[in-house]
Amino acid sequence: MTKTALQESPLNALTDTIDSRRPVTAGERARDEQESTRLPERNLDVLRAVAVLCVLANHTALLAYQKASVVALVTRIGNAGVQLFFVHTALVLMASLERQGESRPSLVTFYLRRAFRIYPLAIATVLLVVAVGIPRFPPVIGTQAEVDHWSLGVVAANIALVQNVLNLQDVLGPFWTLPVEVDMYLLLPFCFLIARSPRSRGMVALFVALVAASFVTTNSRVPGAWRLNVFHYGPCFFGGVLAFHLLRDRARAKLPPWTLVPVIIATVVAVPILAGVSPVYVSLWAPCLFLGMTLPWIGELPPSLVTIAGKTIARYSYGIYLLHIPIFWFAFGACRALPLGAQASIAVLGIFLVPWVAFHAVEQPSIRLGQRLTRRRPSLAAIEPVP
Repeated sequence: MTKTALQESPLNALTDTIDSRRPVTAGERARDEQESTRLPERNLDVLRAVAVLCVLANHTALLAYQKASVVALVTRIGNAGVQLFFVHTALVLMASLERQGESRPSLVTFYLRRAFRIYPLAIATVLLVVAVGIPRFPPVIGTQAEVDHWSLGVVAANIALVQNVLNLQDVLGPFWTLPVEVDMYLLLPFCFLIARSPRSRGMVALFVALVAASFVTTNSRVPGAWRLNVFHYGPCFFGGVLAFHLLRDRARAKLPPWTLVPVIIATVVAVPILAGVSPVYVSLWAPCLFLGMTLPWIGELPPSLVTIAGKTIARYSYGIYLLHIPIFWFAFGACRALPLGAQASIAVLGIFLVPWVAFHAVEQPSIRLGQRLTRRRPSLAAIEPVP
């Protein structure tokens, strides 16, 4: 093996990634910024806004409709929003690892900043839910939802975001995605090493491996296989890894910006349409694969009221995602004696106000603390919200 091939080997790159602790020099920073993959940020803001709005629409519909067919449809739309989240998060975090300094990115920096991004508001939400007695899902309008009483073990698992590997319940409905993302963070640096290569063979091998792992963990009767449910959604995250690979390979925007709208709609609609497809996991990764293959070829949206709204919603999306059920519980449960119009007004006001307060009181200070502790230049890993 030649010296050049040895330097480019994944094992050597991973060793550099883990062991690097020296500061990034000015020359390295300038080179990395010049070579960094440019993301269509306005498109991604709109994508993330649509994702959280799908989840919000899901639980809003459940406030009024409990017919089985309606519940099934809106739940699949909410799941489609989560799948958009998975693609978006994987893409942005690939770019985040790159922008730390492609030659020597620090896994310590990456994981520490992700911890300060995801855990503070999640912990605050768990404590709020347990202390106040907020139900896992919003109550039907005019009724009072049953409150669960959680054991100390369940609360601790939700705080640590490991309830999936311990087979414990989520204290709040949307919490099921968070431990899956935390588990996926362990795999993303390996995906990054493959995605940054211009060769396609590694990407094909990665996709095949993730699909095979998804099949095994979904269908295997091996005891404990359910603990690896992150692999069930691995092909969904692959959509974002693929988008990064294509963007890094300097994919040219051949489609006009307006095509982003039908692409997102097609992805969302595909989820309920494919829900009955066998094997069932195809309905998970096929829309994500389509989105990941298409995004890099779409031109970036020009600045407009739509992109401004998308950026605003995306900024507060983590708070909206975690806190909309407590908001609905307060508006339509605790305040159910009020007229329906007053309840709806409280809910709308809460959706605007509570995530704003959560961001500025919890999220933003935590982000800044993570930046100070790592003492490296800001990266997308520090600011990227999570579902």
